[in-house]
Amino acid sequence: MVAPFFLRAAKNEAVAAQTKRNTPVTDQPDSEEELHYEPSREERARRRSKKKIFSPEKLSETALSETALNYLNRYDSTVEQMRRLLRKRLLRYGDDTIAPEVEKRIETLIQRLQESNLLSAPRFASVAVRSQLSQGHSQKKVHYRLEQKGLGEDEIENALSLAADQEGLDDLSAAKEFVRKRNLLRRYDLRQSHERKRAFAHLARQGFSIASAEDALGCSYFFDEGED
Repeated sequence: MVAPFFLRAAKNEAVAAQTKRNTPVTDQPDSEEELHYEPSREERARRRSKKKIFSPEKLSETALSETALNYLNRYDSTVEQMRRLLRKRLLRYGDDTIAPEVEKRIETLIQRLQESNLLSAPRFASVAVRSQLSQGHSQKKVHYRLEQKGLGEDEIENALSLAADQEGLDDLSAAKEFVRKRNLLRRYDLRQSHERKRAFAHLARQGFSIASAEDALGCSYFFDEGED
């Protein structure tokens, strides 16, 4: 015999109440926001700091040299990049008691790498300039990026000059590559003044000069009076 509806409903409510009593309160989110909780930057930093392990053997001269050489086997590096890399190991595996001695080891290692030409700012600048210009980045953007990596003004300018003189990689060649990669000649109808403005604005945002943009697009920035 089937139980009446109100009896089945009462039984279901009793089961639900028993389940709720047996469920720990801490497992339930207080609000909908808790379901989509994102830790703050400070909290993420605290979590990372908990991973710190005091391990002086990983900061020995041999260990630091292996770290530096493994990195240089894969990438070119500036002095400042290498210094930051090695100091990260100090922050993770060291403490204030050994920090001064490890800092001396880091500086000694960097000097030794420079003397052996394994760590060369001019070579790094030369490789980076050629790579970025050939990908369609403007000289202005390349200059800024290398400054952020700790390279000096003379090193950057020398690398830009050599790339232009030896391989023809300059602002114009980069602008042409950018136009090709972004397909600007098809995206914009350069016969229309408003479309032409958008194309020039696209190049300007990347740091290209008006002269380079005009040559790359094959038209003048200034419009004839009869144009729309």
